[in-house]
Amino acid sequence: MSHHERRFPSWKETPSPDLGRVTLDSGLKTFWVAGAVILLLFSFIFAAAAAEEGTAPTWKSLFNGKDLSNWDKYIAPPKEGEPPLGLNNDPRGVFTVVQVDGAPAIRVSGEMFGGITEREEFDNFHIRVEYKWGTKRWPPRAACSKRAPRC
Repeated sequence: MSHHERRFPSWKETPSPDLGRVTLDSGLKTFWVAGAVILLLFSFIFAAAAAEEGTAPTWKSLFNGKDLSNWDKYIAPPKEGEPPLGLNNDPRGVFTVVQVDGAPAIRVSGEMFGGITEREEFDNFHIRVEYKWGTKRWPPRAACSKRAPRC
C-alpha cells in the first residue's frame, strides 16, 4: 500500500487507459463536483444579497401634503362616562393640516385623546417621522410637564 493510499483511502492510483496518468476515484470526483456546485450556488446567493443591499430604499410618503383623506381619525370620549366621538368624527379639529415653516404638516391639537392611522396596510417597514411639540396643554394634563410620561 502506497503512502497516498494510507493517507487518502479514496485516492487510488489507477493508470488512465490512454495516457497512463493517475486518476481520482469516482466517489472523490463526485465529492469535488458537488462542492463546486455548492460553492457556485452560495456565490450567486451572496452576490444577489449584496446587490439588494446596494440599492437605495425607496421611501413612500404617507402624507400627501394636502389633507387627511387617506387617514382614519379616531377620537376618544370627551369626558369620562361619555361615548367616544369615534372614527372619522372630528368636530373639534383635533387632527388638521397646517403650514409649519413653509411646509405642510399634520397638526394634533391634543385637546382630546385619539389616534390617526393610515388606511393602507404595511408590513416589514421602516418609518421616518419629523415632529415638534406644541406649548398648549389641555386638562387633565394642563399642569404636567411635557417630559412627564404620566401626571
